Amino acid sequence: MQRLLAVISVGCDGHPAAAVRQTLAGETLLERAARAVSEAGPDRVVVSIPDADLELPARTADLVPLVRPAGDHSLEAAISHALASESDTYSHVLTLNPLLPLCRAGRLAQAMSLAVREGADCVFSCHRESALLWHRSDMGLIPYFDPAHRPELGTVADDLPWLKEDGSFYLLDVATFQRTGSRHGGRIAPLETDPGEAVVAVDSAGLAVCRALLAEQERAGQAG
Repeated sequence: MQRLLAVISVGCDGHPAAAVRQTLAGETLLERAARAVSEAGPDRVVVSIPDADLELPARTADLVPLVRPAGDHSLEAAISHALASESDTYSHVLTLNPLLPLCRAGRLAQAMSLAVREGADCVFSCHRESALLWHRSDMGLIPYFDPAHRPELGTVADDLPWLKEDGSFYLLDVATFQRTGSRHGGRIAPLETDPGEAVVAVDSAGLAVCRALLAEQERAGQAG
């Protein structure tokens, strides 16, 4: 990768922007995201925010705040605005959602290695999950599985064919993104992570789950 722009996305895709003020393990979620993204060695890190109210928390986390134009709160809008705000050019952009604060150390470097190895234009985080969908019809609710891959009772996680995208991070080829306008443009290489990394801390309940999982990781580390 020639040059990498890291964008910490706040208030995108329906997530509440103010939730990044919460603290976990002595850090705000913005500070935690800034530390996490640094492992990828980006050439520049910015934080995309929906309004000026979050400029001070962003600067406190040693981040460069970019206030998006009002109206569009999609991740694509945040990426496009960040790229347009830069005078330099970048080959890749890495986005990180600070409301998913349990991304394990090494994941972002793993995503970069996967992109190079697979020649991927898009790498995103996901995990295996059994999926049972219900379809509303004139006949009532109908349970639906992919008929070619129906999960059975007793199926272990490694055997599940369903991949749930969690939105924790995206690593995108800039040229492909600008051509397609989509985070899913070009060749896709999903990176499977642990389900615990997909916990969203949008409120106190989600934050409590994150704290419990961190405590469990610490106990496991001490026992090892």
